Formats: sequence, C-alpha cells, structure tokens
Amino acid sequence: MVNRLLLLNGIAIINVILFHATGFGFTAMFSWAHRYRPVTSPNYDAIGTAAYYAMRAIEQYAAFTIPTFLFVSGFFISVLAGRTRGVSAGAVTARIRALAVPYLLWSALILAALAAEGRLYSGSRYLRMVLTGATNPNYYYVPLLMQFYALAPAIAWAARRWWQALLAATALLQVGVYLLQYVVVLNVDHPVARQAAAAFPKWWFASHLFWFTLGVVVGFEQQAFKEWVRRRRWPLALTAAGLFLAGLVEWEVLLAFSGSPWVENRQTLIDGLYAGAVVLAFLGFAEVTLPFTPALVDLGVKSFGIYLVHGIAMEYAARAIYHAAPWMLGRQALFLPVVIAVGLAAPLLLMAVVSRSRARGLYPYFFG
Repeated sequence: MVNRLLLLNGIAIINVILFHATGFGFTAMFSWAHRYRPVTSPNYDAIGTAAYYAMRAIEQYAAFTIPTFLFVSGFFISVLAGRTRGVSAGAVTARIRALAVPYLLWSALILAALAAEGRLYSGSRYLRMVLTGATNPNYYYVPLLMQFYALAPAIAWAARRWWQALLAATALLQVGVYLLQYVVVLNVDHPVARQAAAAFPKWWFASHLFWFTLGVVVGFEQQAFKEWVRRRRWPLALTAAGLFLAGLVEWEVLLAFSGSPWVENRQTLIDGLYAGAVVLAFLGFAEVTLPFTPALVDLGVKSFGIYLVHGIAMEYAARAIYHAAPWMLGRQALFLPVVIAVGLAAPLLLMAVVSRSRARGLYPYFFG
C-alpha cells in the first residue's frame, strides 16, 4: 500500500497546483479585469461564462487534495509506530524538524520579498504569520501538519485501542466543521454560530482531525480495510462522481444565496464526502496501473518541496503576466496552462539544480 499512497500523493500535488491555478484564474477574471477590458475591478460579469465553469470544475475536482495529504501522513505515522512500540518522541521531533526548517527558510524569503515591496509588519504580526502559515496563502498546511505530528503518539495510542470510537468521534467533529462553513459562506448573522465558525481556522488541527486519524487507523487495520474498499470500489467511484457534480451545483446555489457577488472557496460537507469517496475509491482499485506511475510516485516523494515552492512561483508568474502581457489575463485557455506549468516546473527545476550542485547538502533544508 505504501507505493499506492505515494502515487496518490503525486496525483494530489498535481491537483494542488490545479486548484491554486484556478485561484489565480479567478483573480485575473474578476480583480484584474481592468487590465484587459474597459471596466472597473472587481468585475463579475464573467460569472456564468464557459471559462468560469471550466475553472469551477477544476476547483471542484481538486477538492480532495488536503484530506488526501493528511490521510497519507496519518498512514505513514502508523508505519512509523510499527506493530507494538508506538510513536517515539524522537521520531516526532525529527518529523517536525524536517518540516519546520524548510518552512521557516521559505517563509523568511517571502517576508523579505514583502519587505522589499514596502510591506512591513509588527513583531507580533510576523510571529502570528509564521505560526499560522499566513506568510503565503498555501502555507497554513505546514503548521497544521506539524500539529498532527506533535499529536501523533496520542492519536496512534487511541487508534490501537478504540479505533471505531475514535473514527466516529472525529467524523462527527469533521461534519460539524464542514457545516460551520455554511455560516461563513451564507453570511449568517448569528453571533454564536459565527464565533463557532471562527474557532476552527484551517490551520488548526481540530479542523481536519478526521483525515489524519483515518490514515492512522487504516495503517493499523490494512488487511480489513483493503478488503472493505475492494468490495465497494465501484459504488465508491460512482459516489465520487455524483458528489463532484453535486459540489458544482451546491456552490452555485450557495453563491446565489450568499448575498455577495463572489465568495472565497471553502470546503463544504459535500466537498468532504467527495474527498473521502475519491481516496477510498482510488485505494479500492489498487490493482489498476495508471499511466506515468513512476513519475507520479516521484512527485509524491517530492510533494513537500513542490508544495513549498509552487505557490510562490505561480504568484510571480501571474504578476509578470499582469504587467507584461495583460491581454492573456482575459484568455484563460492561455493563462491557466502557463501558471500551471510554472507551478510544477519551477519547483522541480529548482530541486534538480540544487540536488546536482555543490549545494546539494542543503537540499533537505530547503525541500524537506
């Protein structure tokens, strides 16, 4: 199952790039519309166009990525725990250090670039940004994963003894977190509900606890799990397809009832169910060999380094197009492929250059 999960990780990192590319696509479509049309930005006239629905389909398709990463990380914690000895403090420290050093280096580079642009903050603001992953819109995932590694000994201990109760409790919590997203999207004017929604920021472990826990439990119960998903693989695949379509419809309904012309994407309950169906269906078809499997497994191994670099590269590519070729912003069939290509090629090229240079000893410090 290890190779299958590395393959899944490789597919997920590609979909992370696709997901974030649509974010830049929507920025170009709405916030940068004045660069290629005689309008005032933000302008939402493009909602309902073919380009809009194409990007929404990509965004919806890629909604399984973060749950997948957490599931895979949880599984490897079970491998680390072995059959009896549990997860040692030394192993946890090593995992956190392997994440923290590259994360802090790239965060420092980002903050230095912001300072060069004149964006300076107080010391407390810098600290909050680093602790919550706010130095880059994608970086919340790193402090989140470090929290899970810190909690891994306790989660693994509980998963060995009461895995059914643990999964049930974390699943209920996860459903609650997803339901709270509707409060934000629909701008529900209820103080208690809004405070509850604010209590589960995406960088906090409780907002995603089920997925990591599920990975740990599956790792401990591999044989039973393999048989369970193998018997249900086709229903799971059909469920994933149906939830993908339901998610497309749901977001348009939510947007229509939100009272706003546009709402930042948030993971809803349908998105969570879709993510679970995708992961389980993929593992249910374990005997199916996909094209380019070795390359995808290699991407899975390098996924953390790609994750750290891709968003930075995509942002500067999008900003370069904004200034040098604004006409491309209105042609998503050109703009998106360029941003996607940069998002994948830039980190891989940088990793290859470092690994083949005299600085190759620094590779783990920059890419994990």
